Formats: sequence, C-alpha cells, structure tokens
Amino acid sequence: MSRVAVVTGGIGGLGTAMCKALVEQGRKAVAVDYSGLSAEVVDKWKADRKAEGLDI
Repeated sequence: MSRVAVVTGGIGGLGTAMCKALVEQGRKAVAVDYSGLSAEVVDKWKADRKAEGLDI
C-alpha cells in the first residue's frame, strides 16, 4: 500500500516547507488549505511546485 501525507495549512509557510521536505524524501504529499487566497495566488503556488489542484 502506498502512503500519502496530508498536510493541513499546506499553502502557508510551514505547510509548504513540510510538503517540500516530504517530496524531497521521495514521499507523496497533499497540501490542504482554506485560506481565502485569490485564485491567482493559489494557481501561482501550484505552478511553482508543479502541483495539481482541486478547488472544493
């Protein structure tokens, strides 16, 4: 079974650092955040990290 880390507050500074560290170690990470940030800010965050996103 493959494990995936779920990082709450993933777009913030600590969450981003945690996701980066996990991925650098070869692990899978999902960043979850409800920050009220604009779509442009979130899209840039995803693009900078080659990430996929889902807005709910």
